[in-house]
Amino acid sequence: GVIEPADPFWCMVRGASNAKLDGFIIDGETLTNPRVSRWPGVYANGVTGFELSNCEIHHFHDELRVAAKDPHALRARVSDCILRDAWPITDLGSTPIDDSDFGHAHAWVIGTGDLNVQFLRTTFLRAHDGIEVAPQGTMSNIDITVSTCRFEETENGLEIVDSGLTSYSVDNSIFIKCHNIPPPFGGYDLSLTTG
Repeated sequence: GVIEPADPFWCMVRGASNAKLDGFIIDGETLTNPRVSRWPGVYANGVTGFELSNCEIHHFHDELRVAAKDPHALRARVSDCILRDAWPITDLGSTPIDDSDFGHAHAWVIGTGDLNVQFLRTTFLRAHDGIEVAPQGTMSNIDITVSTCRFEETENGLEIVDSGLTSYSVDNSIFIKCHNIPPPFGGYDLSLTTG
């Protein structure tokens, strides 16, 4: 299916168990209402067993936001998706590393609770951050798995901010043209594998 949101819109999954979005295109390119400028394409909050698969989400400030507030937990899996063009993506800066006008993150994992999120075979294309993890407070426990993913034209492929316990497992993933990685203005290409 295709979801073409009218102003204002987002797809919210909240307080559910075993919720799944499969095979959707969620297109935020036509949004014009300034009130939605910080809204995600998909927002999952306090969901046990959330799955996003075979979806393409594009032209939102964040394509996906997953959150949990203590004492709640969130378990999510993102597989075989394309998350692209976090907006505004006009890149008016004079150099590739001047990306203050970029949208935020393709996936923003945030909260004070217990979060476990897996990203499998997913493409992250054109945004400030591919995945930003923001634990909030010392009770937060965030576990991220990234496997066989592609990050391209992001300022930060993976970014961790704030306090709390965060663990990453990254394997068989590639980072292309990540702006915060030298050499001059283009970024290294990096491939991570385990073995």
